[in-house]
Amino acid sequence: MSLLINALVMSCVAFVSMLLLAWLAYGEDDRKG
Repeated sequence: MSLLINALVMSCVAFVSMLLLAWLAYGEDDRKG
């Protein structure tokens, strides 16, 4: 059970970090022009 929760948290963190990186990259492109 603990392993399942750990895997779920890890996937959630990976998704959020990916979303944040994509948002930052989009912001950089938006500022450049």
